[in-house]
Amino acid sequence: MTGTDRLEAHHLDARRGGRPVFRGVCFALAAGGALRLAGRNGGGKTTLLRVLAGLGRAEAGDVFWNGEPIARDREAHADRVGWLGHADALKPALTARENIESALRVAGRPSDGVTEALAALGLVRLAELPAGWLSSGQRRRVALARVLASRAPLWLLDEPTVGLDAASVVALEHAIAAHRGAGGMVVAATHTALELGAGAESLDPASFAEDGTAVSGFLALVGRDLRLARRQGADVAMTLAFFVVVVALFPLGIGPSPALLARIAGGVLWVTALLAAMLSFDRLFQQDADDGGLDLLALSGLPLAMVALAKAVAHWLTTGLPTVLLAPLLAVTLDLPSAAYPALMAGLLLGTPTVSLLGTVGAALVVGARRAGVLVALIVLPLTIPVLIFGVAAIEAGGAGLSTRPHLLLLAALLAAAIPLAPLAAGAALRQAVE
Repeated sequence: MTGTDRLEAHHLDARRGGRPVFRGVCFALAAGGALRLAGRNGGGKTTLLRVLAGLGRAEAGDVFWNGEPIARDREAHADRVGWLGHADALKPALTARENIESALRVAGRPSDGVTEALAALGLVRLAELPAGWLSSGQRRRVALARVLASRAPLWLLDEPTVGLDAASVVALEHAIAAHRGAGGMVVAATHTALELGAGAESLDPASFAEDGTAVSGFLALVGRDLRLARRQGADVAMTLAFFVVVVALFPLGIGPSPALLARIAGGVLWVTALLAAMLSFDRLFQQDADDGGLDLLALSGLPLAMVALAKAVAHWLTTGLPTVLLAPLLAVTLDLPSAAYPALMAGLLLGTPTVSLLGTVGAALVVGARRAGVLVALIVLPLTIPVLIFGVAAIEAGGAGLSTRPHLLLLAALLAAAIPLAPLAAGAALRQAVE
């Protein structure tokens, strides 16, 4: 370590799973400096640490050590880094001392500082015990002792206080102070009040997130729900089976009269489509509420209105769109006039997204309620009456050779109103459920 060492980050961008984590992160750390990485879970702290260590690559930007990009010589940079990740990287069959010494030897570093490092963290009496016998807090201290013994000028610590008792945290703080006093640097991601010493700076990588984060988060949530629907295909199949079976029952129930079936075809298809959609509304948010996912969504930085909109989009893609595609086939069994088919398709394409949006409002209002399926139907069905009226009217107009334009325009107007208003209402209801 020298008193002239300097670590710099220049306009770092990073993605995780295709989603932007941070954008444009910049900082400079001189010898003896310390930087705390703060912020919410998933905010990019570990990602930034891995980039600084050379374990991960930034999508854009560079990390510099004494003015030279670390990417130019990653092996040289590895010699400068004392790394502590989420996992302790200890072999259970090796003793605490053996774990540290073997890690140093693999890295080509001297092991003469192992005893001193063990003593600094109160591990001398545990040094000859297998790591598999140690508690989680003791294992964490051994991993920290490995960092101390490395004598690397740059310590990168990811949640170093996990599992530590108060005395061990104090010992770690003393070790950090000694390291900084000798000209070393510390970058630590922590949610605790770990004291890094005077002059320590703080940085939240998530505060550098790009403006498109909400859009990316929205698309990621839609993609997640589509994957869930594909893997839990029984739910979608049940909804579509209900739609097919109920429509097929009408010719059997009222007889094969073509004139009568053609007269009621539009109403039967629309009412059955609405009832089929109701089957899955109560599950829109309930699974997330039950497994704690709703809290994660509330903390994700994505507005709850966007969460509701993503749920509506996924619901329509898995329920509404298949219904639209099945409707013309079922219309044949009801002797719907061929002239009415364009109005049927256009009306369902405009009306079923509105139904999905209204369903998110009802689903958000009944999160955590008993008999949520009945409640959501009682809330949503009255709201869908205008959609039903104009959808059926468009089919009747098309079958009679009249203009369907007024009815379809009204359906489009309802959809245009529901797109901004329904997610806002659902988001407000979700906020109440979370709180």
